[in-house]
Amino acid sequence: MRPILIIIISTLTIVVKGQSIKIDSCGLDNKSVLTNWEIEYFKQSIKTLKSIDLENKIFAFAHGNFGSTVISKKNYFEKWGREYYTRNSVVSNILIKLTEEEKLLSGGYEYIIISWSKILPAGKNRKKLIERVHRYSKINQQ
Repeated sequence: MRPILIIIISTLTIVVKGQSIKIDSCGLDNKSVLTNWEIEYFKQSIKTLKSIDLENKIFAFAHGNFGSTVISKKNYFEKWGREYYTRNSVVSNILIKLTEEEKLLSGGYEYIIISWSKILPAGKNRKKLIERVHRYSKINQQ
Protein backbone atom coordinates (compact mmCIF):
# COMPACT_ATOMS: atom_id res chain seq x y z
CA MET A 1 0.00 0.00 0.00
CA ARG A 2 2.80 2.45 0.86
CA PRO A 3 4.56 2.25 -2.55
CA ILE A 4 1.29 3.07 -4.29
CA LEU A 5 0.73 6.06 -2.00
CA ILE A 6 4.25 7.35 -2.72
CA ILE A 7 3.69 7.03 -6.48
CA ILE A 8 0.37 8.91 -6.27
CA ILE A 9 1.87 11.73 -4.18
CA SER A 10 4.87 12.00 -6.53
CA THR A 11 2.62 12.15 -9.58
CA LEU A 12 0.42 14.84 -8.03
CA THR A 13 3.51 16.91 -7.17
CA ILE A 14 4.71 16.76 -10.78
CA VAL A 15 1.27 17.73 -12.16
CA VAL A 16 0.86 20.61 -9.70
CA LYS A 17 4.39 21.88 -10.34
CA GLY A 18 3.83 21.77 -14.11
CA GLN A 19 0.75 23.98 -13.76
CA SER A 20 2.11 26.41 -11.19
CA ILE A 21 2.11 29.55 -13.33
CA LYS A 22 0.33 32.60 -11.97
CA ILE A 23 -1.18 33.55 -15.30
CA ASP A 24 -2.70 36.75 -13.89
CA SER A 25 0.87 37.88 -13.15
CA CYS A 26 1.88 37.57 -16.82
CA GLY A 27 1.80 40.42 -19.30
CA LEU A 28 1.25 43.18 -16.76
CA ASP A 29 3.81 45.43 -18.47
CA ASN A 30 5.46 45.92 -21.84
CA LYS A 31 9.01 45.35 -20.67
CA SER A 32 11.00 43.26 -23.12
CA VAL A 33 12.57 41.23 -20.33
CA LEU A 34 10.32 38.43 -19.11
CA THR A 35 9.30 37.94 -15.48
CA ASN A 36 9.76 34.53 -13.85
CA TRP A 37 6.07 33.72 -14.41
CA GLU A 38 6.33 34.66 -18.08
CA ILE A 39 9.48 32.57 -18.47
CA GLU A 40 7.64 29.55 -17.05
CA TYR A 41 4.66 30.20 -19.31
CA PHE A 42 6.79 30.27 -22.45
CA LYS A 43 8.87 27.28 -21.37
CA GLN A 44 5.63 25.31 -21.21
CA SER A 45 4.35 26.55 -24.56
CA ILE A 46 7.62 26.47 -26.54
CA LYS A 47 9.40 23.20 -25.90
CA THR A 48 12.77 24.42 -27.26
CA LEU A 49 12.93 26.99 -24.45
CA LYS A 50 13.18 24.41 -21.69
CA SER A 51 16.96 24.20 -21.99
CA ILE A 52 17.62 27.93 -22.54
CA ASP A 53 18.37 30.42 -19.76
CA LEU A 54 15.84 33.19 -20.39
CA GLU A 55 16.62 35.46 -17.45
CA ASN A 56 17.42 39.00 -18.57
CA LYS A 57 16.98 38.12 -22.26
CA ILE A 58 15.25 40.70 -24.44
CA PHE A 59 12.14 39.57 -26.34
CA ALA A 60 9.98 41.01 -29.09
CA PHE A 61 6.57 39.61 -30.00
CA ALA A 62 4.78 39.29 -33.32
CA HIS A 63 1.89 37.31 -34.77
CA GLY A 64 0.59 36.17 -38.14
CA ASN A 65 2.45 34.48 -40.95
CA PHE A 66 6.07 35.61 -41.03
CA GLY A 67 5.36 37.71 -37.92
CA SER A 68 3.44 40.22 -40.02
CA THR A 69 2.30 42.24 -36.98
CA VAL A 70 4.59 43.23 -34.11
CA ILE A 71 2.83 43.45 -30.75
CA SER A 72 3.71 44.11 -27.13
CA LYS A 73 4.13 41.44 -24.46
CA LYS A 74 1.08 42.84 -22.68
CA ASN A 75 -0.94 42.61 -25.89
CA TYR A 76 0.15 38.99 -26.35
CA PHE A 77 -1.18 37.98 -22.94
CA GLU A 78 -4.37 40.03 -23.34
CA LYS A 79 -5.16 38.49 -26.75
CA TRP A 80 -4.23 34.86 -26.16
CA GLY A 81 -1.94 33.99 -23.28
CA ARG A 82 -4.30 34.24 -20.33
CA GLU A 83 -7.38 32.90 -22.09
CA TYR A 84 -5.67 29.91 -23.66
CA TYR A 85 -3.80 29.02 -20.48
CA THR A 86 -7.00 29.24 -18.42
CA ARG A 87 -8.73 26.94 -20.92
CA ASN A 88 -5.76 24.55 -20.66
CA SER A 89 -4.95 25.13 -24.31
CA VAL A 90 -1.84 26.51 -25.99
CA VAL A 91 -0.99 29.29 -28.38
CA SER A 92 0.97 28.26 -31.45
CA ASN A 93 4.32 29.99 -30.87
CA ILE A 94 7.59 29.96 -32.79
CA LEU A 95 10.85 31.08 -31.21
CA ILE A 96 13.45 32.89 -33.30
CA LYS A 97 16.90 33.44 -31.83
CA LEU A 98 18.57 36.43 -33.44
CA THR A 99 22.18 36.53 -34.57
CA GLU A 100 24.49 39.24 -33.26
CA GLU A 101 23.97 41.27 -36.45
CA GLU A 102 20.18 40.82 -36.26
CA LYS A 103 20.23 41.96 -32.60
CA LEU A 104 21.77 45.25 -33.69
CA LEU A 105 19.35 45.65 -36.60
CA SER A 106 16.32 44.88 -34.41
CA GLY A 107 17.13 47.44 -31.76
CA GLY A 108 18.72 45.06 -29.25
CA TYR A 109 16.29 42.14 -29.15
CA GLU A 110 17.71 38.66 -28.61
CA TYR A 111 14.60 36.62 -29.40
CA ILE A 112 11.34 37.04 -31.24
CA ILE A 113 8.29 34.99 -30.33
CA ILE A 114 5.87 34.70 -33.24
CA SER A 115 2.34 33.51 -32.55
CA TRP A 116 -0.04 31.96 -35.04
CA SER A 117 2.38 31.70 -37.94
CA LYS A 118 2.29 28.64 -40.13
CA ILE A 119 5.52 29.68 -41.77
CA LEU A 120 8.92 30.30 -40.22
CA PRO A 121 10.30 33.56 -41.63
CA ALA A 122 13.49 33.03 -43.59
CA GLY A 123 15.52 35.11 -46.01
CA LYS A 124 13.87 38.38 -46.97
CA ASN A 125 10.84 37.65 -44.74
CA ARG A 126 13.11 37.32 -41.70
CA LYS A 127 14.83 40.58 -42.65
CA LYS A 128 11.43 42.31 -42.97
CA LEU A 129 10.39 40.95 -39.57
CA ILE A 130 13.53 42.37 -37.96
CA GLU A 131 12.87 45.74 -39.63
CA ARG A 132 9.29 45.72 -38.28
CA VAL A 133 10.56 44.92 -34.78
CA HIS A 134 13.07 47.77 -35.03
CA ARG A 135 10.39 50.27 -36.16
CA TYR A 136 8.07 49.08 -33.38
CA SER A 137 10.79 49.51 -30.74
CA LYS A 138 11.60 53.04 -31.93
CA ILE A 139 7.94 54.07 -31.81
CA ASN A 140 7.45 52.63 -28.33
CA GLN A 141 10.58 54.16 -26.84
CA GLN A 142 9.22 57.67 -27.34
